Amino acid sequence: MQAKFTVTGIMFESTEDQIFPTLREVAKTDHVSLYGMETDIEDAGLYDWFVIAYDPYQLHYYDKDAEAIDETNWDVIISECENTPEVQATTAYDPYRWVVIGIDDALEAGYALVDKVLIVKPEDREEDNNLFTRLERLEECLHRLQNYPLLDEEAYSEREWQAWQEYALDAFSDELWRADRNGNYPHDELDALKDRSNDLLPILGQHLHCACGFSGEYGPDFLDIYENLKKKHDYKLAQIMPEYVDLPASIVSDHDPKQSPLFEEVKWLQHRKR
Repeated sequence: MQAKFTVTGIMFESTEDQIFPTLREVAKTDHVSLYGMETDIEDAGLYDWFVIAYDPYQLHYYDKDAEAIDETNWDVIISECENTPEVQATTAYDPYRWVVIGIDDALEAGYALVDKVLIVKPEDREEDNNLFTRLERLEECLHRLQNYPLLDEEAYSEREWQAWQEYALDAFSDELWRADRNGNYPHDELDALKDRSNDLLPILGQHLHCACGFSGEYGPDFLDIYENLKKKHDYKLAQIMPEYVDLPASIVSDHDPKQSPLFEEVKWLQHRKR
């Protein structure tokens, strides 16, 4: 039998008159499992509630970008349903039979998580005032996703930034490991790069042409940026790696020594090299 709904991202959309499909319709497919809960759900009338969206935190992803998009959108959707109760079957109370919990809480709240989907009780339209009902706000989320894949661009960007922050240090460590294996750097310089990674990455990262924490793709390599900045006698790099970055007097004179606590150390180390 052909399903009477489609899925846009993580949100369900009915192909019938109503905007969302009912749990009864979705339960006939493999989108949700109600094993052990069928009778209780029927008795409580939850089969007539609307299925809104998948909970991506209960799904498995191979694409981190897709996972971040879905989780970002879910956070917006679930914000319409605070302290969402969960209807589930459990044997925790009796090992020999299923006990369904969460029904009363769902009826009181008007929404719930069942298996891995959010369901919401149908509401009467509030035609006498300007307030949107919960379902109308969720409908608006669906309409937005039909035109653009994100409900919160800023939250998604923050996720991507955090993912890159977590990945960048590992990526730099991998470059240093390869450089050590290939004998590209003196051991003392490699050790200094490793020890000062946290201070170096903000400077090197400013010169990346691209960086994606979800895919792990970035460019150019950190060590290529490092070498390029060394050739340019970069002042900020010299503050962190004074033993290895020549800083001509003309560059030093362009900076206020009071702004650099490492200024004297830079001069001393360069004098020592000579």
